[in-house]
Amino acid sequence: MRPKTAYEQLEWIDAYFQNALPPQERIEFEDELRTNPEFAKEVAFMQQVEDVVDDFLLAEMVSEIHAEKVQEWHAEEPRVHEAPVVPLHQPAAGRVPWWKWSAGMAAAATIAFTSYITLSPIELHDSLSQTIRGGDNSISEQPSRVCFENFYAGRSFVMTQQPEQAIPRLQQVIDCEVRPYFKDASKWYLTVAYLQADQAQQAENMYQEITKNPDFQYDINWLDKQKIRWQIRIAKWFGKSN
Repeated sequence: MRPKTAYEQLEWIDAYFQNALPPQERIEFEDELRTNPEFAKEVAFMQQVEDVVDDFLLAEMVSEIHAEKVQEWHAEEPRVHEAPVVPLHQPAAGRVPWWKWSAGMAAAATIAFTSYITLSPIELHDSLSQTIRGGDNSISEQPSRVCFENFYAGRSFVMTQQPEQAIPRLQQVIDCEVRPYFKDASKWYLTVAYLQADQAQQAENMYQEITKNPDFQYDINWLDKQKIRWQIRIAKWFGKSN
């Protein structure tokens, strides 16, 4: 069934693009796509946005490689001092056509959005769900206490950019007998920690595990999901993966 809120609908479309919807829900999505023209337009627009960002990132990568090669060529060439050429006639600057101005604005907006998605930090919450904090405290055995200690320590290490300390602690929490909420929260922090440690493939594997789990309990906002997804992609493109 199609989500009612705009936020949930964006999540639904994004999950479809990532092939993360369960089979039955995917059938419902495609039925909605065929029978609802307005929804089809929204999905097409989202796909265009993804394609534009993909093309921009690829162009950026090619541009950086080209710039590096040009610098290498200039470094190898002997420097020759030449007199500057002064043109006999300086053409008057013409007015920029409106369509070029519009295209420039669109490109600038795309660059700004892409820069925000790929460069801005992931939001890491300093507090847990109130329902969890005030929930069942019956789990008090020693192993669970160790798990909770590892969880809070691991989260703190992620927040302070110490992934080498965070990763083993969060991995232990996932293997612990502890409520699913803490396991799921640990998977999210572990994804960020892997990315901090330049382990892009591990980050991608964990992120895919998160997105394909329909019962995932830790709340991650849509924008942070986009940030982590694109930053993983950038890290893999530029070879930052162990």
